[in-house]
Amino acid sequence: MRERFLRAISRLADSASMIGISTHDRDLIRESRRLLSTAGLARDRYEIQTLFGVAPRLEDELVSAGEPVRVYVPYGEDWYPYVLRRLRR
Repeated sequence: MRERFLRAISRLADSASMIGISTHDRDLIRESRRLLSTAGLARDRYEIQTLFGVAPRLEDELVSAGEPVRVYVPYGEDWYPYVLRRLRR
């Protein structure tokens, strides 16, 4: 799974207009950043996407490093079950 994730990031670096890296996994983020940097992709062509409250320290570290970060905030009447499902994975 990890290899396929990174392979997709690598392929997207050559073709996509905007890449969303949606994970809280530090290793996948680090390797994705390396792949995108090696491909010469500017930071305005990708963002690291996280779910509010899951990894606030990670979000702070990425922002401090100058990385583009989007934090998703669940809302609506089913927000709580949604967050619980995400945390169980």
